[in-house]
Amino acid sequence: MRERWARIVQPWWVAPLHCVVAALVCALVLFFEDRRFEGSAGLSATQLLALGAVFMAAWLIETSALGWPRLLFLAATLLPAALILYDGRDTIAPFLPMTVASWGAYAGSRRTRYVTLALALASLVPTFIPGRGELDNLVSWSLGILLTWSMGATLARQQRLLEQLQLARERLAQQAAAEERRRIAREIHDVVAHTLAVTMLHITGARHVLGREPARAAEALEQAEALGRQSLADIRRVVGLLGDDRAAVVPAAPDLDQLPALVGLYKSAGMDAHLCVDGDTTTIGPALGLDLYRIVQEALTNAARYAPGARVEVRVIMDATIVRLTVWNSAARQGSRPALGLGGGRGLLGIRERVALHGGLTDAGADRDGWLVACQIPRESRHVRQTPAAEVA
Repeated sequence: MRERWARIVQPWWVAPLHCVVAALVCALVLFFEDRRFEGSAGLSATQLLALGAVFMAAWLIETSALGWPRLLFLAATLLPAALILYDGRDTIAPFLPMTVASWGAYAGSRRTRYVTLALALASLVPTFIPGRGELDNLVSWSLGILLTWSMGATLARQQRLLEQLQLARERLAQQAAAEERRRIAREIHDVVAHTLAVTMLHITGARHVLGREPARAAEALEQAEALGRQSLADIRRVVGLLGDDRAAVVPAAPDLDQLPALVGLYKSAGMDAHLCVDGDTTTIGPALGLDLYRIVQEALTNAARYAPGARVEVRVIMDATIVRLTVWNSAARQGSRPALGLGGGRGLLGIRERVALHGGLTDAGADRDGWLVACQIPRESRHVRQTPAAEVA
């Protein structure tokens, strides 16, 4: 009984529109119906004006910010309408319950709609008490109430669909933003971790030969310095692309064709790394090629961190429907110290996310006295995505 209608409905102009229409109908009833029955023994002009005032007061309260029981609104509008119709004033007065039916169907809950419809139709009944009205009008008036009620219900349904669409759009935007944050985290992680891992390899190598071969140590330190500068440039480029959508020059994203250069970079830093590619790399799309490159990059970085001095084998096999990628490294060389402090736990998570984007499977764990990362990715990815500019770094 105390349940209330929402006084604020969307769009904002619906409530004022209903109120204006109700006021117009009420004014026409007071003007024309009063003249038509002037001098009759029915409702006096004062009584008719009082009923109109109650009707309009209820509408003003209903469409304002005030809240009141919904049945009170129905009683305050449909009862005056029924009394006016009972008095035989049936030229314009039937439109009074029609306005109530339209508003109740639009602004009320499902139960409220049907209650409003039933009460609006019931307000016509007193008119057809024998000797008070013509039964022929019952059908046309009832159809009018059903029509206005249906219009209100249809508009309400359309508005709910629009609100659901807007909500779904906001959720998609939130999901896209979350995915973008994860992607940026993967890219920054790949750029920084890869460069640090190779730089540490060069520094370690320089430390080992510093006393015996100063020239080789200096060369290793020069390469580490160059990698550090390249890393800073890559990070600046990523940040710049994220902050400026009008970036004019977008470097090409790495792909499978650059795997030999990637493995060669680690070999030059002292890693015992080997690469085997079986298949035509030109048949791999750019998005999948980029992710495969990043997966190998991350696996090599992890091997450099946790298994220094180990042998690393990278194998890419391209079947007709599936790309199989495996990166295996042996156990760390005896006497070496894994750089555990460099890891943040995002490496394997990033690999799994990249493979999952293409509908593939990832398996990572101990294997043959070492560590194996194995991925199976369909050539026809179930998740097609464009390569954002920020991924080129």
